[in-house]
Amino acid sequence: MSTNAINSDVCADNSESVDKIVRDITSSNDYIINRLVKDVNRLTIYRDEIKKLMAKVDEAPISMEPVNKNDRFQNIVGCDQPSSVTIRRPIGIRNKGSGSHKRYKSFREISSSSKSVGKKQRCCLVCGKSGHNQRSCKFKKDGVVSDNQAGIREDANN
Repeated sequence: MSTNAINSDVCADNSESVDKIVRDITSSNDYIINRLVKDVNRLTIYRDEIKKLMAKVDEAPISMEPVNKNDRFQNIVGCDQPSSVTIRRPIGIRNKGSGSHKRYKSFREISSSSKSVGKKQRCCLVCGKSGHNQRSCKFKKDGVVSDNQAGIREDANN
């Protein structure tokens, strides 16, 4: 880290006013240096004045309380640390090589499959009864189709 850089650890709670003052000081310092670059005598005088100010600041006692690491993180993140951490046990996890090759269903899938219990079964298009389809209908095999069954069959074709 450069000796000229501003230490952000020291001023952890930078307010906008402090930032503004620091920017003003650095811009003023840059302006003065750019003006005095061509005049070496005045530039050395300015350097000596700055060194005196640095020595004066180093002698003065500055009481800076050390900032707690958690407080620094809270300041950066912008939220407080939770008082208690809640870790829940994962549901439906299995270890490698458990031997069971079945798929775990999600809660959503389980609930949708329980609704399908009351589903209406498909029925035959020839006779209209459930339990078989049109290809395995015994009425079609016998060739005997009543008027009622023929009506059902015609409605299904339309």
